[in-house]
Amino acid sequence: MKQLILKYINEIIAIIILIGIVVGIILIYNNNITKENKSESCQELREDSIIKDQLIGAYKTKNKIQILLINNNEEIISNQKTIIINLEIIVKDQKRMLELREQQIKLLRE
Repeated sequence: MKQLILKYINEIIAIIILIGIVVGIILIYNNNITKENKSESCQELREDSIIKDQLIGAYKTKNKIQILLINNNEEIISNQKTIIINLEIIVKDQKRMLELREQQIKLLRE
């Protein structure tokens, strides 16, 4: 009788050990799947971060280019104003020369 009870106890212990092994394997498998999902999520976050950094860099570059274009346009406008002023001076000089020639012609006629 004692042997029968010990046999059943050994079998119960063996079953509990097998159940523990199966549960352990399932937990390890789930843990690996969780790690893979986390690593994939981390990789996606890294890729999203890289893309975000690239977009920020592109935006900053775009802003720098716009500032350079604005400065360049202001310089062009300033140069055009200078050209207009110089042309006005030339026109005034031409008018003055024309007036002087007209006076010369009048003097020569008299």
